[in-house]
Amino acid sequence: PEVKEEVHILQSRQTQNPLDLVQRVAGPEEILKMQEQVREIYAADVVCEYAANLAAWTRSTPMLRLGISPRGTLSLMRMAKAAAFLINKEYVVPENIQSVFLDVCAHRVLLSSKSRVGGMSARDVLETALREVPVPGIG
Repeated sequence: PEVKEEVHILQSRQTQNPLDLVQRVAGPEEILKMQEQVREIYAADVVCEYAANLAAWTRSTPMLRLGISPRGTLSLMRMAKAAAFLINKEYVVPENIQSVFLDVCAHRVLLSSKSRVGGMSARDVLETALREVPVPGIG
């Protein structure tokens, strides 16, 4: 934020914590049930392979010094399942992976020096992965 906005934030937080205003929308039991439902979302082998190919691309491109780890790929698939769940689907499609890829993975990669000097961001590089890695046909 700009300095003026940051000062406003500091002033508004002196007497009240905005977290005190948060209202509960789901209880622990409901959240645990939803987490279980997300785990049950089906991901076909071809969809898992697509996620793995995206991760492998990040580990082989010279645009990155460090690509997505297998743990990152697991997180990608978990979030793709959650994305499918949120739109009431019982299975993951490549579009679910694509919809969460940048947000799940941008903080998990390190740019190469050449990419940094070239003004690229991690999201720029990951967008390249989405363009270059073939999307499997589901049918």
